[in-house]
Amino acid sequence: MVYFISDGTYTKIGKSNNPHSRIKDLQTSNPNELKFVYIFDCKDYWEKKLHTLLKHYNCKAKNEWFDLRMCNLEEHIKILNCATLQDLNLAKFKAIQLNNQLLFFNQSCLNGGTGKIRTYVRFLAHH
Repeated sequence: MVYFISDGTYTKIGKSNNPHSRIKDLQTSNPNELKFVYIFDCKDYWEKKLHTLLKHYNCKAKNEWFDLRMCNLEEHIKILNCATLQDLNLAKFKAIQLNNQLLFFNQSCLNGGTGKIRTYVRFLAHH
């Protein structure tokens, strides 16, 4: 799975089999709230192709972080000729779903719902 995670200014393009864990790891070192922007169910090698395609937007000091605020992502992705990557609406929908799951999880933690959290974590592991 290839993801785009953003803090509102910079966007990380990466790959992960466990995006929930990945965003939590990234959040610990980022003072801004991170959110998923796109989630693509595609092979991991597309991550490197996206990095190469968007290299002009790369933030040199930020490794896999890009400033895509002035980028017409849809036009750039057409170049790759990958049907999975071209469906940005589906990728946005999947990102919204993951963001909502994380919000639910975080609210459960705040409300002391440890039993619900364990159940929810098991649920996430299977989806």
